[in-house]
Amino acid sequence: MTERRAASDEADPSRWPSSGRSRWRRGIAVLPGLAAAGLVAWGAYAASLLLPGFISDVGLAVVFGATVATLLRLPATVRPGIDYAMQRLLRVGIVAPWAPA
Repeated sequence: MTERRAASDEADPSRWPSSGRSRWRRGIAVLPGLAAAGLVAWGAYAASLLLPGFISDVGLAVVFGATVATLLRLPATVRPGIDYAMQRLLRVGIVAPWAPA
């Protein structure tokens, strides 16, 4: 249990020191997870084009992401990017369609 926790602590960018070099490491650490989240989002968007208009692509992305996370064992390297996408980008995706133009 402690080995698993230690590995996840190393992959968590918020636990790294905040020097200039560490910011690059945090940015690079987020990329694999953002790519995975982008693939899920793209799949949800493509599926929403085929489904009736009242089904949201953001809602489909949440369902697809939960399904992928349940069925597949994701590597620790994608965790920081997925956490970032869940905490920041998902909020933007939910609020942005309702924002006034």
